[in-house]
Amino acid sequence: MKKKLFSILVLSTAMLMTACDTGTSGENSSSTVSTSSESTSSVAPVVGITVTSQGNLTSIEEGQTLQLSAVCTPSEASQNVTWSTSSSTVATVSSTGLVTAVGKGNVVISATSVDYPSIKGNFNLIVTEKQVEVVAPTSISLSAESTTVSAGESLTIQLSVTPENASKDVVWTSSNTDVATVSNGNVRTISEGTSVIRATSRVDDSVYGEISITVETAQAPDPTVDWSTVEYSTHEQYISAEDGTAIKVKGVVTHMTAVKDGSVNYFIQNGTSGYMVYGQNVTFYPVEVGKTYEVGGFKSYYYQGQHQIGDVELFKEIDEDIKVTEADVTSLDLASLDATTAYFGSRVSVEGVVLTEKDDISETKSYSIFAENNGTRFTIRVDKNYVDEDELSEIYAKLDAAPVGATLDIKGVMYAFGYGTPTPQIMLMSAADVTVGPISDSVFVASAAEVLTLPYTIDAETATYALPTTVEGYDGVNVSWTSNSTAVNVDSGAISHGTSDEIVKLTATISYNEASTTRSFYVNVMASNDDYLEAVHTLNFDDALPASQNNNSDTKPGYALGNVTLGSPVAKTWAMNWALITNSENDSYNGAFSARMSTRSEDDPAYIRLLDEVEADVLEFKIGCYNKDSLGQIVRVKYSIDGGDTYNYVEAEEDVVYEVAINSRTLETIRVSLPEGTNSVSIETYSSFQIRANVDDIVLYNVK
Repeated sequence: MKKKLFSILVLSTAMLMTACDTGTSGENSSSTVSTSSESTSSVAPVVGITVTSQGNLTSIEEGQTLQLSAVCTPSEASQNVTWSTSSSTVATVSSTGLVTAVGKGNVVISATSVDYPSIKGNFNLIVTEKQVEVVAPTSISLSAESTTVSAGESLTIQLSVTPENASKDVVWTSSNTDVATVSNGNVRTISEGTSVIRATSRVDDSVYGEISITVETAQAPDPTVDWSTVEYSTHEQYISAEDGTAIKVKGVVTHMTAVKDGSVNYFIQNGTSGYMVYGQNVTFYPVEVGKTYEVGGFKSYYYQGQHQIGDVELFKEIDEDIKVTEADVTSLDLASLDATTAYFGSRVSVEGVVLTEKDDISETKSYSIFAENNGTRFTIRVDKNYVDEDELSEIYAKLDAAPVGATLDIKGVMYAFGYGTPTPQIMLMSAADVTVGPISDSVFVASAAEVLTLPYTIDAETATYALPTTVEGYDGVNVSWTSNSTAVNVDSGAISHGTSDEIVKLTATISYNEASTTRSFYVNVMASNDDYLEAVHTLNFDDALPASQNNNSDTKPGYALGNVTLGSPVAKTWAMNWALITNSENDSYNGAFSARMSTRSEDDPAYIRLLDEVEADVLEFKIGCYNKDSLGQIVRVKYSIDGGDTYNYVEAEEDVVYEVAINSRTLETIRVSLPEGTNSVSIETYSSFQIRANVDDIVLYNVK
């Protein structure tokens, strides 16, 4: 009993409060604190609360305090209130209403009636940044470890001010930027000469400090190889050499980048053999386009596709009559790295290719356009690092005037670039190197047919679909349609949904003047509802492990062939080749992750393949291109009835493989019926060069 009485006494003591309108200071507490008056016999209800500040201030600086008072009305009502703050990172308030400013911002301090919690008064307070007194320096002195350096070297200038608490905020300048430049006290030397480095106070521009820097002619490092004993490399040796192999060549410099951080990249060619030199120090070895040089350095294969000669140790101008000859590569598969690597770094020409895409052309940026050669799509690149502003503008003007479908004759440098398997490309260096020819009607029609698209799937909610009768960007082209099913009425656009999905063959006849061609599309007209389907397995990648780096799930962070066990209601094992699980900002995905597939050839496709046996009648998945450069890749579905020992393509009709050209960056649904007895499936993507697609929400169904 004594323990209970003691507890009641302690609790009663803790609940005592002080008057809300006292003006004494107190300690800061949590965001909500209480204050009260002495006990009173008044029972009048509280109808309002007025909060005022000492001196009627509404703004204080960080670190300052301000006393607030709360008056409850009517006066005979209880004066008990609790204090609170809307943001304790801006200001806190004590049990007596003493506010302490914490950080810059706006805050609301509230006094709430204890007896009538719905009644409160607010006080709006502005907390401003604490004003720090800025002390102007009376003098500035500069120093460096050395004031005489070789061109190409860097040094750091030390700054001190008087008095010690004065501002060190200064503006750095160089009296001769051809000799040296300066930024935040860091000096980069360029060429022989003298430059005065000055630091001027931003507080008082009459106060400054100076230091004179002398730059001497740089001496190249001693070579690590006796280059007189090194034979000239053939182009084949240059391509096949391992990293670190000494490579010596001679030739005419055909193209070079602008100088950046004291170095350049350039191409040098002898006959039809061209080479890429990377990161040459122009302080030691200045280079000019059109001159002939002997160059010695070391092979480096950059993982994105560039065969480079770097760490140049031998560089001298030579007096030899070396010719540059462009190799005609029109007969090659220009999308094949194997076919084009023999010409890497070399000037090449190609004639009569058809311009198919030019959406990204620009007067100011690097970009790619696409053309077709011998039925194969390939890349033409304009790189602003190798092309000056005037030339970039002239190239843009010529390509802007060239209609899609035009024939082009192109000259440029054979190159390759890209993650994983690099994409071959011809680098266009000059407007004079592209000739735009006329468009034949047959080429125009064929090009229009290539860009014509239809949806992969017509969902159950779609009652009509208007088939396109024209092709955007191809004025005068007409399109007519035939259908092998009444599910799609090509005249009215009416869609008839049955009790199950149906693959409909829609054939377009594309015509222009006397030229015409046909193209067939296979479109899945979904059933009127999905009640006839029952999901037996779902793979949406949401149960994959989180990503440790590069937004790639730890379950499958790389493209190499590997197995994952995921999905519901029971996890199944899937093989993923040239595919990973990711959720980067460039990927399309629902939920936590999707798969990113990186297409390869039909001999080595990117695929997601079920290894465990699951009997299924229907496969559904969502797919979209990774970026604009990935449009047009092909997706096909394979099935197995023997648990994965053998696979065959799902057919749209007898002897016709069902395939879809992916033409959207957003995820769109593909659903296919599987042959009877299917117990394994494989989703595969193909392209003649490396491009990527996202796949998500894979579902296997059985027909009820």
